[in-house]
Amino acid sequence: MTLPGKPSLLQVGVSVRFSNEALGEFVTHNDPMIRHNLLNLLSTVDAKALQGRSEKEALQKKMLNELNRVLKELNAPAQIDALYFTSFVTQ
Repeated sequence: MTLPGKPSLLQVGVSVRFSNEALGEFVTHNDPMIRHNLLNLLSTVDAKALQGRSEKEALQKKMLNELNRVLKELNAPAQIDALYFTSFVTQ
């Protein structure tokens, strides 16, 4: 199968902040599902459209919302307070 357009690369590293100790263990335990959902979200993003700060901040907000949506679906004991990019590479 050939994908239309020129492929691009988006690689991000993230850290999260939360205030509930039990949430850390919960996130670690559910890491595969959380990663799966975040990767699905990232696969819909055009890496070339992420050149400006506002676009990156919009992606950050979408990722935080998706993360908390998944946690709520899994009946997590709390929500993530913030999500931060620790690395951000586009090509």
